[in-house]
Amino acid sequence: MKSDHGDVYSDFDIKLEATSGLTLVEGNSGKGKYRVRLDKAVYATINGGGPDMQFPTLNGRIYIRKKK
Repeated sequence: MKSDHGDVYSDFDIKLEATSGLTLVEGNSGKGKYRVRLDKAVYATINGGGPDMQFPTLNGRIYIRKKK
């Protein structure tokens, strides 16, 4: 789940994974040009796990709810 300017909500039992928050650096060392970006995502397991899914948003909220 990733939100740059929003919140994440869920009524599932979520097990958060430890993340290092490393800075990712990409580029060609020969030309001296680099692209730096921070990993600002939350990695978690919902209901014991399953297929990998991504829920990104820029300015909105993320709701992951159980079926009623």
